[in-house]
Formats: sequence, structure tokens, C-alpha cells
Amino acid sequence: MKIGLMGASIENGNMGCLALTYSLLKILNEIEAEENLRFDYYIFDGATDPSVYDSVAKLLSIKRDKFHNAHTGLWVPEKPLTFIRCIKSNVLLLKDLLQCDCVIDITGGDSFTDIYGMERFLQRTHVKNMCGTFNKPLLLAPQTYGPYKSEKSRQLAKKALQVADVVMTRDEISEKIVKELANVDAIVTTDLAFQLPYQKSDEQRKDNKIRVGLNLSGLLAKEHVEQTAINFSLKTDYDVFMDEITKYLAENSQYEVYLIPHVTEDYTVHKKYKNIYPQFSLVEKFDNPIQAKNLIATMDVFVGARMHGTVAAFTTDVACIPTAYSRKFKGLFNSVGYQAVVDLQETDTKDAVKNTIRYIQDYKNLQEQVHECNRNWKGKSDKIKDVIQRWIVEKRK
Repeated sequence: MKIGLMGASIENGNMGCLALTYSLLKILNEIEAEENLRFDYYIFDGATDPSVYDSVAKLLSIKRDKFHNAHTGLWVPEKPLTFIRCIKSNVLLLKDLLQCDCVIDITGGDSFTDIYGMERFLQRTHVKNMCGTFNKPLLLAPQTYGPYKSEKSRQLAKKALQVADVVMTRDEISEKIVKELANVDAIVTTDLAFQLPYQKSDEQRKDNKIRVGLNLSGLLAKEHVEQTAINFSLKTDYDVFMDEITKYLAENSQYEVYLIPHVTEDYTVHKKYKNIYPQFSLVEKFDNPIQAKNLIATMDVFVGARMHGTVAAFTTDVACIPTAYSRKFKGLFNSVGYQAVVDLQETDTKDAVKNTIRYIQDYKNLQEQVHECNRNWKGKSDKIKDVIQRWIVEKRK
């Protein structure tokens, strides 16, 4: 069975995007074994370096010959010159799509929205609609839907949602949006990355210091390291917030601070604070999301601006303090009953700093809350596999 994977990065500096893909592949690998099938994966966000597949195959115990690079193209009819310029890759995209028996689309977890720019939204949405045009069964894996700023975006999203056989969300807010926009009954589960595997450390700690993982975001800093044109309308001044949190941690000797970039482009921001506070440890860039999760799992407390960094902490029982820049954080963590989220869109700088420091100081209670909440997501996470498995069995008939 040939399965197309769209919006599923396999070679990316963003460990969160990779965590989604790795987790989906883990689930599919389990289904393949249980149903005695053979899956071949056509990765539409494929790797330029073939050795990437060697690493993924080894980490997830999947045969290397099951991975196939598929062409992404730039299927944006609204921009004729761009479309024509990319006509060769678009033809190859169509050719690869026609080979697939079915398609699973993750949309990078949070990219089924126009807040990252219209061209990106158009590309991500048109490939979904192509599945309908060419009669390819489509499952939208758990992700965030919206917000949509324009009526055009809403109409395109509506069409794509109605094309899909199955629509899965990772929070109740998205479920409501899907219903109101497209009159489609979505299945509420949770984030795919909750299933990302990791190895528990057997390290023997030699001191009583509190290990604090600090994950910052270049997306929110004034320098805009990612070079995006996004305005998240934060009430918190993120640069001042970072300055105050790092200052507090540096001035208190009970903390052992690790600067942990979860996205390659964020390294510059973390390096800035390493230069200011040489006593902080700057973690080198990760090769894969499992390596990142293994490291994050050794922390006592984790303050994170990249959502899947906080998911890695949360699912390993680390006291987790998400610093949220969009509703995807609150939607996800509320769905598992976790309230210790610092909302940078709704909280002023002074309160954001105060609340974060209070949570750090109260990390042992947070660890207990995380442990309790982790019971809530397991059923929703298992549901992801059940839904995908039933759909695949049905399409195989």
C-alpha cells in the first residue's frame, strides 16, 4: 500500500515538525505489523540528503526501501507566473500523487492557517484539494485549524476540509472551527508528538541543583530570526521577558540552566544569552527529535516557547511551563487538563515574568500536576492509531 505523507517534514531544523512525522511513522509501522501489510511512504516534504532516510529508518526500525522522495511543487494557481515557473516540479508532484493509494496530511501541525502568509497557506491547501480532484482518499491527521484572516482563506479551507474522508484535531477549539466552517464532524484526539519515543536517562546526579531547560524562540524576538512577517499581537514584550527570566535564573545559584534550541534558527537567540551568562550551558543543535526529547527529559523544569519542546517535557513528566504565542498551546494543554500556561498574547510583561518565576519556584508541584495530566492524554493518543488503522483497513478493501 502506497501512502502519501503531506505536510510531514523529514529533513527540517524544526524538531517539532520532525516529531510529528516521526510519531506518525511510528504509528503506521505498528499498524503495518498488526494488519500484516506492506507500506511504502511517499514523502512530499522529502529529504535532499538521502542519508536522512537511513537515520529515520534505523531510529524507528523501518526498512529503508520503504521511503520514497515525492515532489512538493508549488501548486498555486492564483500566481500564474510562479505556477508556470514551477511547471516541471508541479507535473512531478501530480505524477507522485497519482501513485499513492491514499494520503495522510499533517500540515506541519499548525500550518492550516493563513497567519504564516498567504502563499504558504495556498500551497498547503491546494494539495489537499488535488486529492479530491484525482480521487485520492485523504485523512487530515491531528492538527490545529485556523485562524483564517480572510474570507478567501475560509472558503479554501472549507473546500479542503470537505474533501477529506477523515478530519482529526488536537483540541476542542479546532473541532468547533471545523464544524462552523465546513459542517464537518472532526475527531478530537491530541498531538501526534505525544507518541514520540525516547530513552530514559540512567544518569546519577552528583548535586542537588535544579536543572532548568530554557527554550527561547527567534520567531518572537525583535530580530525575527525566522524572517517571518507574522504579527502575533503579543501583550508581553518578549525580549524584556527573556531578559528578566534569564537574569532571575543567573542570580540564583540553586539553578543549573540549559539553553535548549528546538529549532535550528533559534540557536542565535540562545547564543546571545550564553554570551551574557557564560555559566549557562548551551545545548548543541539536535540531529533528530528523539535526541531532543531524550535531553529535555533530564530536566527538572522546562520553560518553552516552542510548543513541541514543551510537549517533549510534558510527556516525560518534567515540570512544564509553556510560554504561549498562539492559541495552539492553550487548546492543546487545556485538552489534557493542564493550566500552567503563560499566555503571552493575553498577559502583560510584568505578570508574564512574575507567573513564570512563580511556576519555576513551584516546580515540584508542577511535576505532580504534569504526572496526573499525563493520564488524560493516553486515551486520546491511542485514539489516533485506532482511527488511522480503521481508515486504512477500509481503503484497502
